[in-house]
Amino acid sequence: MFDFLKRLVKAEEAPAALPLDEISTLLSQEKETAQEAMRSGVLAHRAMILQAQQAIAAILPAFSPPRELPESHPKLRSITEHSLPLFVKAMEAAVARPIPEDPDGCYREGSEVLRSCLRIMKGQGRYLVTTHRQEMEQVREEVSRMGKAVNAMTEVIAAARRRMAEVDGVESAFRDLAGALADAQKTSGRIRDLEIQAAAFAEEAGEVTRSRDLLEAGEEYRGVQDLSRRISLRESERDDTLRDYQAVAAQAIHLFRKAEGSALRAQDSTGSALFRAAREHLDMVPPWEAGQMREVLAPAVQRARDLEKAGVLALKTGDDRALILGEPGLSERIAPLLDHFHGLTREIGELHQTRDAIPARASHRALHERLRTLEKERTLHETQLGDMRAHLQDRERDLTPLRERLATALSTLRGTPTLVRE
Repeated sequence: MFDFLKRLVKAEEAPAALPLDEISTLLSQEKETAQEAMRSGVLAHRAMILQAQQAIAAILPAFSPPRELPESHPKLRSITEHSLPLFVKAMEAAVARPIPEDPDGCYREGSEVLRSCLRIMKGQGRYLVTTHRQEMEQVREEVSRMGKAVNAMTEVIAAARRRMAEVDGVESAFRDLAGALADAQKTSGRIRDLEIQAAAFAEEAGEVTRSRDLLEAGEEYRGVQDLSRRISLRESERDDTLRDYQAVAAQAIHLFRKAEGSALRAQDSTGSALFRAAREHLDMVPPWEAGQMREVLAPAVQRARDLEKAGVLALKTGDDRALILGEPGLSERIAPLLDHFHGLTREIGELHQTRDAIPARASHRALHERLRTLEKERTLHETQLGDMRAHLQDRERDLTPLRERLATALSTLRGTPTLVRE
């Protein structure tokens, strides 16, 4: 009854808790213990092998040629005389082989000595059983003792290697858990740093926004906004004027292309060059000034009139005839549009210079650019934070099986239920 209660209490005993930072010390101790157990066990059995070698060496001088042999074995004398020297020489070499003290070398060389002795006894030794029965029996006993020592050494080494495998299992599990914990700690620190930086960005963005709002509420910036509205209106008017010009220019370009073809067919190189120059100038963006355009268009229009009068150029549509023969002609229709376009362009440039000279304009642009930079940095940090948090979740999810793996390996190594305390 008392034994049953003791077993029950032991079965319900809580697992031992081993601090994580003590595992390295435990592993070093276990390695040293396993290696020492293997070394001492191997050396003990090495002594038996050495004793067997010495005993066999002491027996070998007794192997002398027999004086008398049974008559029923007429060939036994020649066989014995031939095998005996070979047996003694081979066995002497085998038992003289040195056995190192290191476990691996000791096991390797001891096994080789055992194999050599067994091979010699099955070879030359089998012919000596009849003639040297007593000596062969003594050698057999020593070889048997050697074999038991090698077998025992095998068990010692196998047990030590099993123990080292358990230690390696704990070491591998400990390394993986420690690495995962360190990575989780590093990631948590990086997340804290990113959160601090994100908060700093948000705080600065709030300050910059307040500064921008205060600037926009001031009288000076209202002047900037008024100029911006005027610039927008003038730019819209300029763009409308450019479209009107391009509509007339497109019709004239088509007409001059046709006139250039007619001039080439009439072998009028001068007219062809005039028409081509007019077409190229009309196609330029931004367009030329009115005075420059008139210098190019006037001779081309006059040449077109001459070709039309000569019957070389046919002006088939009313629009074509109006451009060349009508009043106002092409230059007169284009000049006001060009004057207005370039006047608006100059006015817009002056308005831009006036607006850019106001200090509030530069301040507003600087604040706006800073807000854009902060938004980019905030977006980048949010992406990094998302990646870090996802990585931390994955790593924390890995910790439970890693802890269980280490606890299982420790329990196997220590022979008692063990938990890890971090």
